[in-house]
Amino acid sequence: MSCDEFFLCKIVTSTNLIWGSGFAKQLTGSKYLMRASMNHRVYQVTTLCFSVIIASSAGALGAFTPYWFDGFDVSMNTTDINFEIGSPRQGGAAVPTSYAANSSDYHVQMFGGGGPLQLATDINAPFPAHTMVSPDLNFVGLAGGDVIGKKIDVTMDTFTNNSGGIYFTQSAITIGSDTQLTQSNTAAAGFSVVFIEDTFGGFGNFIQIYDGDVLLDNLIPNPAGAGPGAVEMFVDDPTDGNPWDGIGQTDIGVAVNGMPIGNYSIGAGGYTNNFITLEGSDQKNGVQLGVHTFDNLTVYTAPVPEPASIALAAVLFGLATGSRVLRLRKGLY
Repeated sequence: MSCDEFFLCKIVTSTNLIWGSGFAKQLTGSKYLMRASMNHRVYQVTTLCFSVIIASSAGALGAFTPYWFDGFDVSMNTTDINFEIGSPRQGGAAVPTSYAANSSDYHVQMFGGGGPLQLATDINAPFPAHTMVSPDLNFVGLAGGDVIGKKIDVTMDTFTNNSGGIYFTQSAITIGSDTQLTQSNTAAAGFSVVFIEDTFGGFGNFIQIYDGDVLLDNLIPNPAGAGPGAVEMFVDDPTDGNPWDGIGQTDIGVAVNGMPIGNYSIGAGGYTNNFITLEGSDQKNGVQLGVHTFDNLTVYTAPVPEPASIALAAVLFGLATGSRVLRLRKGLY
């Protein structure tokens, strides 16, 4: 299958799987080889490719550029989320970027020898039921004329140390929030992708998608199963190409381990800020720890599309009006 003007495909080089986990640390300060349409609103999917709206004329493609990433690689074990911030742990234009956290003990850990970040939580007070960290940066605006936050990635794994027993625990990434440290499934949150592992209710491994405290989707099963999931969020606005400026809408296409799972449109201007929160919850039906890992948090820029592309997007798919959330498509078709 060719990567022509309609398709964004996995690109594999001799050293990198561009679309997946484990690549950010190898690409500090360089443009990714992944190519996408300049107006990359996700619409149709197969197991290998996203269908995308053409930027302007056939074959007009632009590159995502890594604006900032954190591989959570540190030289020794630590409970300080801000330990060794900067290069080589972080890369991109916004280095160094510090973090806010709602815990400063063993609930937040990084490990010498290659990451990842671990957020651990337990049910015993006064410990938080949701351990959260957020970069001290609002990922909006322009960088070199490109829009910040057009794609956001993280590799996330939900885990309980009660393996083989009865458990219910979850981890999440939330983007598009007005403030830092916003818990998923709350009114203050933006757009959340939540991984859940559940033997208590018998649903197994599944995903929930939220806009604030509004549940948009229950996706059963999680394509990542019980293992790590490379979460990719493609963010756009067919109105003006900037999903964070409060004009038009914010469209988000979500993929896990290369499998598209859903497209969502947040109307009424969409999101106007883009604070990011990583979150791990407690083990909700027992005293065991919920232990969740996060790696390669990456924020990209992409060019603003040409006016002709924006007009084409509006004609083909329409603009979200009226209700805040418009569900577009789900899963494979």
